[in-house]
Amino acid sequence: MSESIFVRETDFASAEKTIRTILSDVDAGKYDQELSQSGVTRPQGKLLDGLDLSMSGQGMSPNEWFEIIAIFGPVVATAAKDVWSIIVVPKLKRAFRDDCVSPNNPKQNK
Repeated sequence: MSESIFVRETDFASAEKTIRTILSDVDAGKYDQELSQSGVTRPQGKLLDGLDLSMSGQGMSPNEWFEIIAIFGPVVATAAKDVWSIIVVPKLKRAFRDDCVSPNNPKQNK
């Protein structure tokens, strides 16, 4: 199962580190209450186990949007989608500014 997000005004290494930190916190139970309030139970397996993050389309300018693709291992695939939308996307928007993070491809909105 994979999820993606589009970011700008940062680099892949910074975004990757932030995503891994957020998912590590989820694995440690830091966001259990937030997930529970949304009707989601933290996955039994670790989200970081088998996680593969890659980048597509980062240009020369920091203002250009690029895509980060997260591929989750099969043990957590079903829960990862909920965790991604409930926890990861909002935390990335706070870390890198709301106007620099988009769950949808901003290039297609033009």
